[in-house]
Amino acid sequence: MASAMPLLLLGGAALLFAGGGRRRGSKSKVSTASLSGGLKDAQAWAEWVEATGALPGFSAFAPAVAYTESGGKNLVGLGIDYGAMPPNVKLRTGTKGADNEAKAACNLWKGAVGRGYYGDNPYDWRYWCFGSGGWFGFLPATGLSAGGVHGPFADQSPHLVFEPLESVVMLADFVKRVIRNPVFKAMPPVHQNWLAVRRGMAASSLIDDYNEEHERSPGTRERFDRALAETGTDPDFMWERAEEGDYPGATHLLDWLYDNSEAA
Repeated sequence: MASAMPLLLLGGAALLFAGGGRRRGSKSKVSTASLSGGLKDAQAWAEWVEATGALPGFSAFAPAVAYTESGGKNLVGLGIDYGAMPPNVKLRTGTKGADNEAKAACNLWKGAVGRGYYGDNPYDWRYWCFGSGGWFGFLPATGLSAGGVHGPFADQSPHLVFEPLESVVMLADFVKRVIRNPVFKAMPPVHQNWLAVRRGMAASSLIDDYNEEHERSPGTRERFDRALAETGTDPDFMWERAEEGDYPGATHLLDWLYDNSEAA
């Protein structure tokens, strides 16, 4: 099933192809408002991920990431439109941040190709180098690497980062990779938490920066604190240990989600 990917309805239209130790006393308070729109959908898919036995706590993590990266809007991005973007995607352009995002996306893609990824992928640089997008703000070369060199997205369009179901699989696989990272495993167990995973999304070099010696780490924690609160989770969740659980692999997870979406 993973090899034949049906297009999902996004915002009413199909996307056409041509993604220190524990600090007690959080600043934020848990929001009493229930999730809606894309954030609610992200949480629902994340709950299906957990239903496989994988990544306990992922249903709290995923909507918090979506809150920060996209506000729960999957058809948004940051970068440069090189003429290949789907017409229903809103890409923020014309800023230094957009230029840097596009450059980072291109460099990451070239590096991945150099490591043996995407050798059979038919999509040219315009699709890989635009920048980042989707619920979780994935650079395409990061998102489509889910499952490894021969993963379910290896020969698919980089614009899959804008597809909700696929991007949830990308995020789950990314979390799994952080948890399996030797740097993560080498930390004291008390520091092997969801905040370390969130730092790993900002940069792999920040995974073990629990003493917040890098200038980016405090901001990552503060944004995660706020996002958890705004999506209805006690911010102290960030200090809970992140564990892989019974992660089935990206291909099996994708099939599981498709099977359940079709049965719903």
